[in-house]
Formats: sequence, structure tokens, C-alpha cells
Amino acid sequence: MNTDSCPIPTPQERSFLAIQQAAEQTMLEKVSRAISDATAEVTRNVQDAGLEFEPTSEGYFMFAVQQGNIRAPLRRQSGYAAGRKPGGWRTCHSELSQHH
Repeated sequence: MNTDSCPIPTPQERSFLAIQQAAEQTMLEKVSRAISDATAEVTRNVQDAGLEFEPTSEGYFMFAVQQGNIRAPLRRQSGYAAGRKPGGWRTCHSELSQHH
């Protein structure tokens, strides 16, 4: 991606991005905890049932979350904030933050 083509966000746009990124961070922390909890629950239940199966890994649950496409609403609205067309500051800066 060419970062030279990204428009400079206004103060309001920067505030919006900060609010959105804080909410996203909270969401990701909750998802991470839920994945750990699900893994622990499967491990306990497999052991309690006396099954000789390897418990489900966290990677399986992460894949399940990704396949559920929980970020779709954010992608659909990217670029449309403040009446801007797709490819505006929001899309550009969202893509940048995903790579750091």
C-alpha cells in the first residue's frame, strides 16, 4: 500500500479513529478471553468424559471466529464516514493500523 496517497485526517476524524480503535481493542481482548475459556472448557469436558482425544486447540477456535467474519460490519462501513466515498481516510488508516 502506498501511504503517500492517504489523506491527512481532520481532528474530528482522528478522534473518531481513536474511539473506534479503543472499542476494537476491547473487543479483541474479550474475543481472546472467550477463546481461552472455550479451550479450557473443552479440555475439562473431554477429561471429565474420560475420552482419549486431544483437546481442541485455541487455533481451532480462532479459525472459527475468523470464519464467523465478526469484523464484517466494520469493513462494510469503511470509507463512508462523513459522507466520504470508499478509499477515503478511514479505509486508508484502517489498513495502516492492521499492518502495525
